[in-house]
Amino acid sequence: MQKIKNSIIMRSLFWFILINMCATIIGYFFNYIDFPETNIVIIYILAVMLIARFTDGYYWGILASIISTFSFNYFFTVPYFTFSVNDPDYIITFAIMTITSVITSALTSKIRGEAVIYPRGDSLIQKN
Repeated sequence: MQKIKNSIIMRSLFWFILINMCATIIGYFFNYIDFPETNIVIIYILAVMLIARFTDGYYWGILASIISTFSFNYFFTVPYFTFSVNDPDYIITFAIMTITSVITSALTSKIRGEAVIYPRGDSLIQKN
């Protein structure tokens, strides 16, 4: 039983790291071609959704929400490669990004859980 649990944790950790790295690389590409920073925020929110989808439990999604916000701050806001915030408007961006990511993660995890309960797409509503 412990071996299975460790396997699930390692698989979730793998997806967590891989998807966050991909989001950051895509963010660098968007930054390089001068896309607005809002697009990079959306990429991180998509990453949180994917992490919630491919991992087990709410914890990974919530952790991804927090890590994504810190990653955006660290890699894409001035001053770069610090957790300092020079523009007070970013505080609002970080708060909204985190809240949106947490809600998205929770909804994705809930849908994933329901898919396990009803694997064949059975519905509780009877068709006439």
